[in-house]
Amino acid sequence: MRILLVGAGGVGDAIAKIAARRDFFETMVVSDYDPARAERTIAWIEERHGPQGDRFVAARIDASDPRASPRSRASTARRTS
Repeated sequence: MRILLVGAGGVGDAIAKIAARRDFFETMVVSDYDPARAERTIAWIEERHGPQGDRFVAARIDASDPRASPRSRASTARRTS
């Protein structure tokens, strides 16, 4: 299963950190208007759980833009290492 997490604020950050301890998904795209927030979440996960490879990727998304589709945003997600 692939997951698109929209928002890396308090709730999104917590969801990603909890998901890092689970194995029910293949990839989680952590997206936010500010990609640095998504990257910080992934960095925290990798610091505590080791390298994640393609399991977590960061992306920028503007949830207020009706033209922004999750499919197009997920396909352009940037891998963070």
